[in-house]
Amino acid sequence: MYVFKDPLGSTDVKIGITGNPKVRLGTYQCAYSAKSHKACFDYVWVGPPKHIDLLERALKEKYKWDIASDRLGESEWISDLSIQDLIKVVDQEIQGWRFHIKVLDADFPVRTDDISWGRKN
Repeated sequence: MYVFKDPLGSTDVKIGITGNPKVRLGTYQCAYSAKSHKACFDYVWVGPPKHIDLLERALKEKYKWDIASDRLGESEWISDLSIQDLIKVVDQEIQGWRFHIKVLDADFPVRTDDISWGRKN
């Protein structure tokens, strides 16, 4: 599961999950010139897929009123929440649910060149 800040400067953050982080970041990069913005995950958690799915669902339920909508391009963006506050909430959810999820051992933010985890192409 990953989170990243709005690259255009709002206080919104995006949450999501992927089994192929290079492809996901590549998809996000296509929306911007690499000269002006390099797509990255600001923070990443790893764990069993079932636990990651449950964590994402719990977060979406917790913040459902702060997510713009479930329409394409608007889903998974949580309004007016700092990434630091979201990280605290994620850690609390992990502890509360006793998920077997941990923070990725990496220097953040993570860009495509940094990724050696996830599915191999």
